[in-house]
Amino acid sequence: MKNQVKQAVVMKIVLCCAPLFVILISVLLIIALTMNNPSVTCQTDTTSTTTSSDSGSSNGSLADKNSDVGKRVSYIANRFK
Repeated sequence: MKNQVKQAVVMKIVLCCAPLFVILISVLLIIALTMNNPSVTCQTDTTSTTTSSDSGSSNGSLADKNSDVGKRVSYIANRFK
């Protein structure tokens, strides 16, 4: 009887703790993989022909393809084709 009670208690503990161990191991694995190479930098596209201004003003309209805004919108739209 004591042996069966001990087995039942151990099984209950294992069944309760197993999902926590799986989650802990997966979180540690994700952290290890993301921290593996911290010197990696994002690559940017330098083929842009338009220059952006940080002044916040809009030079032109969307309908005018030769305006600054029209060129930016056309460039962005062509990138997603």
